[in-house]
Order: sequence, then structure tokens, then C-alpha cells
Amino acid sequence: MAAVARAAPLLLAVLAQFFSQGLAAKLRTRSAGDPPEDDVQIRIIARGEQNRSVEEIRELPTYKVNISEGVKENWRTFEGIGALSAGASSRLLQDYPDEQRREILDLLFKPRYGASLQVLKVEIGGDMQSTDGSEPSHMRFRGEKPDCTRGYEGWLVKEAKARNPAIRTYGLAWGVPGWIGNGTFFSQDNIKYHVAWLECMKATYSAEVDYIGIWNEMNWGSSWYVVELGEAIKGAGLNTKLVLLDAIHGISAEFLSQFQVDEKLQQLTAAVGLHYPCGEPDKSRTQLLQALAAHPTTRFWASEELSTVADWGDAGCWGRMINQNFVRMQ
Repeated sequence: MAAVARAAPLLLAVLAQFFSQGLAAKLRTRSAGDPPEDDVQIRIIARGEQNRSVEEIRELPTYKVNISEGVKENWRTFEGIGALSAGASSRLLQDYPDEQRREILDLLFKPRYGASLQVLKVEIGGDMQSTDGSEPSHMRFRGEKPDCTRGYEGWLVKEAKARNPAIRTYGLAWGVPGWIGNGTFFSQDNIKYHVAWLECMKATYSAEVDYIGIWNEMNWGSSWYVVELGEAIKGAGLNTKLVLLDAIHGISAEFLSQFQVDEKLQQLTAAVGLHYPCGEPDKSRTQLLQALAAHPTTRFWASEELSTVADWGDAGCWGRMINQNFVRMQ
């Protein structure tokens, strides 16, 4: 287990949460007049006492908390919690001995066991420094046959799917090789490059990626690029949906205004993701929510989030972050 304790942060260095404003939540507020439901027993651990043993925690007093479905019109969907593997954060995982590596993968992806992650987001490698290192590209020159076995992200998706076939997968580029558009990211070359990765993942790992983003924490592009990427994905016979922005420190005013009037853009945008969304000013989130009101089925996600170090105290910090986002992202 010592190996697990050291290795888990490699993959969970950056965690992603996925929330939306839809219907059918398990976490809802109680309203007057609702029929009572069974009480839930909880124990409260005070700040500074998080390192108590399991036996000591069992001796703490219990409190009854009533959880009710509330009013249907107020329901919001909690879509799950995921992990992000990018910037070489998972590079060492493949190097662990078989037994420890299997144990780590089980703890991450096996349903109702350990973290039991519902989403896995991976970097589409571009042979460039993306955080802690570089991840290899599947196409290093124009016309090369795509090879998504380079690196470890395809392998990780395969291992996640083997443990939980229902896990949702999500690809996002941090950068692309220089031949793309002769240095221009938003280009037909890049549309072909992204679709080639999706096709390779499906052909090689039998994994149809559920979602694909545009460009990590960079310019969102424009309507023409989003529309043509969406049409190219559909033309390839794939069902992958688009997630826009993956933005940090601000929301594009151009995107907000365009989204409200462009029906094609609305239809193609399955979700809008922000990084560390509750770090944004309330005004920015309000403006985004107002824009998304033009197309209620487009979800609002925290598509990158983080906690602190891997101990019990910071597990509580992580739980608080999840609750905060669920309450404030509305």
C-alpha cells in the first residue's frame, strides 16, 4: 500500500469535476410539504482531528440528517467526479510492478471501490512541454498514419474502460506539432488531426471517446472551427461531443455574445468547462449562465479542479470543494 500512497497523486495531481444544471439529482434541498424520507446517520470530525483512527471515529456520536428529493423544478444534476491525466502527470504509472499498478488502477477506476471515478480526461499529446513534461503526438508529420499507442494515455483509457466500461472519456490538446496549419492552431489540418486521434482511439482500443475539447486554457477559436470540427466528427461516424472553453482566469466576451445568437454553435456544444470556476468572479459565472440559458441542454462543468495534499485532512478539503462548486455553479 505504500506504493499506492506515493503513486496515486501522479494521476490525481489535477482533478476534474463535472457538474451540470439539468434534472434528476441525488443531492437536493428539502422543501416544506415534501414527504419525509429516511434519516441519514453522520459523524462530525472537528478541524484538527482528521487523523483519528477508524476505531476512534466509530466512537463519535451520530447525528440524524434528513435528505429529501425536494421540488423537481429545482433539481440539478451532479454528473460525477473525474481525474485528469496530462502534462506527463501519469508518466511513472506504467513503470510500477504489475501488482501495485493493478491495485492503483483498481482504486482509481473500479466501480464502488476506492475513488470509483466516473470520468477520465486525458491529454492529446503534441510533442510539446505541457506541464511536467511532454506527451507524444499521434501524428508527427502531415500524412503520417496515426499512432495513438505512443505514450500512455491510450493505455490508461483502455485500463479504465476494462474496469468500468461506462466511464466517460474526454480528450483535450495542450498543443499540437508545428506542421499543423503551418503554425496556425485553428486550421483544417487541426480538425483532421483531432478526428484522426478519435478514430485511432476507437480502432486501437475499441474506445469511442465521449468528449473532446478545443485547446487547454487558450483561445476558444471561432464558430467556423467549432462547426467544422463537429461536422468532421459526425462525418467520420463518431458520436463524440464537444466541450468548449476549458478556460481559466476569464471568460471570452466574444464567446458569450456568439453563443447566445448562433444556434449551430449551441447545438454542437455539449458542455462549457471552466477551470477552478469558483475562483472566477461571481459576475463572470453569472454572465456565462445567462449565455447558456439560450440553450438549456448545454451543461456547465468544472472541467479542471484541484485539492491539496493526499491525506485525510485534505480529503475533507476536496469534499468541501465539490460541495462548493455544486452549490455555487448555478
